[in-house]
Amino acid sequence: MGAWGEGPLDSDGALDWIGNNVVDPLNKRIERLFEDYDIHGSEVYAEDIRAAAAVVVRLNQLHPPHIYGGLIGRLYKIQDDERWLSTWTSDEAREGVRTSIDAQMRALKNIADSFQLHVSIN
Repeated sequence: MGAWGEGPLDSDGALDWIGNNVVDPLNKRIERLFEDYDIHGSEVYAEDIRAAAAVVVRLNQLHPPHIYGGLIGRLYKIQDDERWLSTWTSDEAREGVRTSIDAQMRALKNIADSFQLHVSIN
């Protein structure tokens, strides 16, 4: 309730605006992305899942636990999808992608932990 700092995001009003206009619509789009990924898989939606995870990490805002769990679970699947990984032409590049995905999963887990959320990987 009210202001609690001088920064542009240091008030309830600012955080309400971000929640209503950025985080809530993003969560809805990510839920649709989960449905699309579950139907069509990594070949079509791996990059979208990775991008969604990157945005969630960058925002570092509170999301429902199923968003974190859903992203982490699908990142695990993407990381193990040899067909998708074969689009990188070298073992070194594939290992770099796996390392990048590991970092995304750790970042998502760390954010969820910081909000004391119990995340179920799905």
